Parts: sequence; C-alpha cells; structure tokens
Amino acid sequence: MLGLEKADTDIEAGTLKGGIKTTAGKNRVVPIHSQILPFITKRMAGPGEYLFSYEGRKLAQTKYYNFWDKIMGQTGM
Repeated sequence: MLGLEKADTDIEAGTLKGGIKTTAGKNRVVPIHSQILPFITKRMAGPGEYLFSYEGRKLAQTKYYNFWDKIMGQTGM
C-alpha cells in the first residue's frame, strides 16, 4: 500500500496498479471500491509522487506504524 504511486492510479477507470509479493500479484490492476474512491481522489490531489506520502516523500513503514499506534491509542483499540 505504501508503495502505490500516483502514476499507477487511474481515477477515470477506477483502478490501481500495484503488488510486489508474487509474480501473479505484481502490476495487478484492481478496481477502486466506490466507498474509498473519495479518499483516493483526495490523496491524488496532495503533494508527492506516492499515494501515501509524508512531507512530500514516500511514507516510510516506521512512520506509518507511528501514526497507526497513535490512532489506535486515541480510539482505545
């Protein structure tokens, strides 16, 4: 997820292209569900070449975990 590039996102077609683990999964085109389309569209308007970025750069996995832990703590999960 963190490696998704904006260039691999097609809002018009409603698809994302990604995947890294297996040969069958690499560069797989998947539909964007209608319920997350607004979030993806908002991310496309932000800075950086990656769908998930922080300060204009690719969001590092450790930074993502820091954000996730904070959110889980705030929601009591």
